[in-house]
Amino acid sequence: MSASTESKASKSSSSTGDPQISDRVRLGRMINVGSLGLLLLFFCNGILPLLPPRPLDPLWQLHFTDTLASNGLFALMALVGLHMAAWFDPSDRPLQVRCRSFRGWARYAAIGFLLLLPVQAYGALSAYTTGAMKGQAATPVDRIKELRRAVESSGSLDDLQANLKALKAPALTEAAKAQPFAVLTLTLKDQLDQSEAIAQEHPSSILRDQAWQLIQSTLRVCLLSVGFGTAFAAVSMGRSNRRVLRKNFRSLRDNLFGGMFRGQGNSSRQRIRIDSSRFPQEI
Repeated sequence: MSASTESKASKSSSSTGDPQISDRVRLGRMINVGSLGLLLLFFCNGILPLLPPRPLDPLWQLHFTDTLASNGLFALMALVGLHMAAWFDPSDRPLQVRCRSFRGWARYAAIGFLLLLPVQAYGALSAYTTGAMKGQAATPVDRIKELRRAVESSGSLDDLQANLKALKAPALTEAAKAQPFAVLTLTLKDQLDQSEAIAQEHPSSILRDQAWQLIQSTLRVCLLSVGFGTAFAAVSMGRSNRRVLRKNFRSLRDNLFGGMFRGQGNSSRQRIRIDSSRFPQEI
């Protein structure tokens, strides 16, 4: 009877477990679910908008690099969260295997983010030299011509509203609708002529603004690509690789700065050793 009661007590205690361990397991599972949600967000925001692929289009290349660089944080946080979940719940073997497999994929992700640099440079150069940006700069003039044709082909107020709606132009105000139709068409034509004259007089300013926007987006994508590539490479490393990397960094630092940091580290350790040797005597 005593043996059976002891076995039942041991089973009940093992089933309940330590409350701290159960809290850690529960937290690890919650982080695991959050990591999967972040991966889903990366797929929806970073992969689906790139379909269908057009690799020969310079504008699609710029869209490709900007989309991946803008949503790379979701994938990075998902990978970090997966490692945290594996640390909180080391007894979950499938989670440990998944963590190791994702660590291997992180190396390819690091290489992929670094490869965004030449893609961004080639796309920006191609978009500017082949006239893609100039074609965008001519869009306001073409838009004005379309609106003028819509106004001239309208025979009534209803036709004018339908034509403007088909071109996704702003709707007419109530004050404009109250005017006679002939006066309204003349007013719209005058406004379109003024807008066309301004667009034709300052094409260089439009090109300059778009070139500056292209430079800004290129710098942003390059910085994000380097940052995410470095972060994914750091996450993909094991503990032994990290120790080797720190050792190589210390040796490179000592070679570059002539042992300046090494002397400071040795002197600080000596001071700590001398100060710590006094404590037993004082006590």
